Formats: sequence, C-alpha cells, structure tokens
Amino acid sequence: LVGTLPMEIYQLPFLETLKLENNPIIVDFVGIGKAKNLVNLDISGTKTATLASIGEAVSLETLDVSSSGMKGQIPEEFFNLVNLRDIFLADNELSGEISDSIGGLKHLHRLYLDGNLLSSSIPTEIGLLSNMYQLDFSDNQFTGALPEELGNMRKLEVLSVSGQKSNGGGISGPLLDFSKLSVLNQLKLSDNFISGTIPYNLLSTSSIASSEIYVDLKNNLLTGMVPSELERFKHLIIDLEDNHIKGIAENLCKKKEMDERSGKKFWLRCYSMSLRYLPREWQAGGQIFTVQGMSRFRIPG
Repeated sequence: LVGTLPMEIYQLPFLETLKLENNPIIVDFVGIGKAKNLVNLDISGTKTATLASIGEAVSLETLDVSSSGMKGQIPEEFFNLVNLRDIFLADNELSGEISDSIGGLKHLHRLYLDGNLLSSSIPTEIGLLSNMYQLDFSDNQFTGALPEELGNMRKLEVLSVSGQKSNGGGISGPLLDFSKLSVLNQLKLSDNFISGTIPYNLLSTSSIASSEIYVDLKNNLLTGMVPSELERFKHLIIDLEDNHIKGIAENLCKKKEMDERSGKKFWLRCYSMSLRYLPREWQAGGQIFTVQGMSRFRIPG
C-alpha cells in the first residue's frame, strides 16, 4: 500500500483493529477520534512521520508505530491516551524530553522507546506506572541519574536503559538497589556512566532468586568489590566488563559453584577489570590468563 491512508476509514462503525505494518503508506491521524471502537493500531514500518492528532484516539489500548521514521518530540496530546496498555515507538528519530504527563498512563504494561534520540533525564513520574511489566529506554541520549521512583514499579520484569553513552548521553550517579522489584529478571544498564559500588542489597527481595536473572552493567564506572550477598541467587548472570571492580567476595567463587557458562550457580563476566582481591581458591590453584587485554578466571577443580 502506498500514498496516504484515507480518513474515511476512521468512520467505519465497528473498526476495532487496524493493521498496516510494513507498507510504505503515510498515516494521518486527523479524524481518528471518529473511530470510537479502535483499540489496536499497528502501523509499524510505514512512513508515518508524526504523531500529530493521535490524542483523538482515546479508546486505543495498543499502539505500534515503530520503525516508521517519526521525528520530533512526543506531543503532549499523546499522553491523553490513558487507556493504552502497550506502546511501541522504537527505532524512530523521536527527540527531546519525555513529558511528566507520562505518569498519567497508569494502565501501561509495556513501553518501548528504544532506538530514538530522546534526551534529558528520565522523569520521576515514571514511577507512577505501577502496572508496567516491560520498560525499554535503551539506545537514546538520556542523562542524569536513574530516578529512585523506578523502585515503585513493583510488577516490572524487564528494565533496559543501556546504550546512552554511545549515543551522546549517559546515565550517571549510583546504581540503585532495585530492592523493591521482586519480579525483575532482566536489568540492562550497560554503556553509561553509573558509578559507585554494587549495592549489597541488589534485588534483595527477589521472589525469583531460584530462576535465571540477567544483570548487564558492562561499560560503566563501578568500583569496589562484587558483594558476597549475591550468593543468595541460584542462577545469576552479571556482566561487569569494562568497569573498575577491584575484587570478588570469596564465597561467590568456592569450589565449582562459579564457572563461566557452567549453568550451576553464578556466572560473572569480569573482562577488562582491575581485580586486586581474588578469592583464596583462585590464588592457590586457579589459572589467570589474558586474551587481548581481557582477564579471564577459571576455578580450579
């Protein structure tokens, strides 16, 4: 399909779902308010360059306009769509700040804004989205510290704010402990300026400690020791490549419990770290070798 979507389509009285994905068509939202029953709109991969007038579509629950070449700031009227549950605006050229009004989208389950040019700090009002399961802000230009209000999103399972530094931004400040997020199983914060130590109570209230949990913190400014309290996790994968970590607590590395990709308990990627304090087991019988400037560690036995 090519050209511009005729506005008359919005006058169809029983229109509930409109899917036009991967067509080089332009979708104009003027008149979309007439589609009173429209709840699902997928125009990903089209040539829809603006969200102007989208605020009329008050019945929408799912909106996908990813990979459509959209530019400019997300308009304020967008946040009138209070019934939205799933938003996919990834891989466009959206820029500027995210409005504080985002806190009004209280029914949101999934929000994907990755691969844009969004900047400034993440608004604290994001913490009002208590029904959110998946939040992806990766590969933008966000700056400032992670808002502590993220800890109010008790249903959050996936959080990704990685890749800001490579795009001219960079999240700074300390690593939050996310201790209130009991079902978070993917935490992706790589390629930022996050500094300080790894909190001893990182994900401390996790109700899924026996399941696989992935934490990606590579390419930041973290220092100090990998805390012994992480022993509570049965299947934790934590990536600390390209930080300034100085050592690893002994209890994390006893016997065969920690071995790269062993799948037994704890996998730690520790390439390009200036480790000074190694567990006795490693000092006594472990092997330390270097491949292209990256330190790898293998547990004896």
